[in-house]
Amino acid sequence: MRILVGIVTFNPDLGRLEENLSAVLAEPIDYVLVFDNGSENISEICTLTEYYQTGIYKNNCNTGIASALRYIMNFAISNDYDWVMTLDQDSVIRSGLVKEYKSYESKLRDAAMLTCIIQDRNFTESNSYDNKTHEITRCISSAAFINVKCYEQTAGYDEKMFIDYVDFDMCYSLIEAGFKIYRIPFLGLLHEVGNGRNVSFFGKQYIVYNHSACRKYYLIRNSIYCAKKHPQFDSLLITLLRAFREMLFVLIYEKDKKKKIVCMLKGFIDGLGMKEERN
Repeated sequence: MRILVGIVTFNPDLGRLEENLSAVLAEPIDYVLVFDNGSENISEICTLTEYYQTGIYKNNCNTGIASALRYIMNFAISNDYDWVMTLDQDSVIRSGLVKEYKSYESKLRDAAMLTCIIQDRNFTESNSYDNKTHEITRCISSAAFINVKCYEQTAGYDEKMFIDYVDFDMCYSLIEAGFKIYRIPFLGLLHEVGNGRNVSFFGKQYIVYNHSACRKYYLIRNSIYCAKKHPQFDSLLITLLRAFREMLFVLIYEKDKKKKIVCMLKGFIDGLGMKEERN
């Protein structure tokens, strides 16, 4: 089994990136490829990749996470890798994760993607995890372990999405191609989503992520686009209602309300107008 690790960067915190690289290189992997999306601190990133003897692709501008992941997977295909673990710059794997993933190859022969239990640095999730392996319908791209041959049976990452829901779209595409996704019972990743925090709304717990106005646009737009593209997984009506709920949360809990709401409304309109591309 030949394993590639792909890390996508955009103006990363260098200390966290170094922590990320150090953790990955302690695992039984074959190569690390950093895809940089036009970072302003590219010279420092290159210094790190040179020190850790990893590959780097320097993109001239930010073409989005989907473009970066597509490049990484195409690199894996061209260089005969069997599995790819994708990571973002803010995620640090826990020791032993890749070894755990490898142990499941013979147990889960229908698996196109594996993920693990993920802990966010900023907030707690209400999900309760047991010590069993579960078939799931979607997971984030950070720490996702992807079977390259299965990936080749899809249309690949959808570059129209740029950022947000790119990972869920890929999960749905793999399942639609006849494959399965599993979460293994191993706490394998420290992750960070924006500046999220827990809030209580009418007695129920939610997470407010405090994303930028730009990210709010893509989150709304792509959630609608993804629901249209994969109606068997996401109801468009429920997705629209969630979008309105997110706008309400911005008005109640977040700063920079006006700019975010304007961007979210634009995302709402653009998402409804996007033409979905079937795999």
